[in-house]
Amino acid sequence: MSQRIPADRSDHQGPARRSTTAPGRGGMLAAIVLLAIGSLLGGCEIPATIVYKVAGPLPVPAKYKPPMQPMLVLIENYANPAVTQMDAEPVAMRLIEQLREHAVAPMVGMEELSNVRRTRGESYRSMKVYEIGQAVGAKQVLYVELIECDVMIESGGELMRGTGRARVRMVDVAGGVTSWPDGASAGEPVEVRTPLLQARNGADEPLLRAMIHASLADRIAKLFYSWQPEYESQ
Repeated sequence: MSQRIPADRSDHQGPARRSTTAPGRGGMLAAIVLLAIGSLLGGCEIPATIVYKVAGPLPVPAKYKPPMQPMLVLIENYANPAVTQMDAEPVAMRLIEQLREHAVAPMVGMEELSNVRRTRGESYRSMKVYEIGQAVGAKQVLYVELIECDVMIESGGELMRGTGRARVRMVDVAGGVTSWPDGASAGEPVEVRTPLLQARNGADEPLLRAMIHASLADRIAKLFYSWQPEYESQ
């Protein structure tokens, strides 16, 4: 039986190709046809490169499929709330949009969370994750600990790169425990890095920060639905 982890907030660490869209279902059908032809030809194997070029890469399954119940997205750095003010909200907005687009679960609006923060005042910080979920009417909380979201200068100040790191877990509100991932209180790690850009007196920092937000939201959302990797020509 999998271990169930209490859903607390206070034990978190602080901050410290060229391609085209894959062929999709038609390509999958083509792959099946190719495999069938191979079996009819006396078990001859169709080279994997041919199958890939016709069908494209296989879909990546969801790591966890949440129940279709109201979900709150809660992103914060408990040890350093200042991180939340600058980066958590834009990541949350993009993440909620993507989860809605893929019908992962009914989403609780960010305004509900803002109301709880405002009305609870100082006591909000001592609330458990499941208590916050209860306060907004959610049945589950997608809790994201935003460990790092930073823009760094490299190569003697000539280049800039953005990096983001987070840990993700799903909290069951009724039970007050982590429902996913099993046996991992810290959560599922997610890490992103942007391409290097030329540094131009800080002008590119907002662009890089927006890229971090978008990449983090995309990586986190894809934990919860099946998705099709990009097709890379070989």
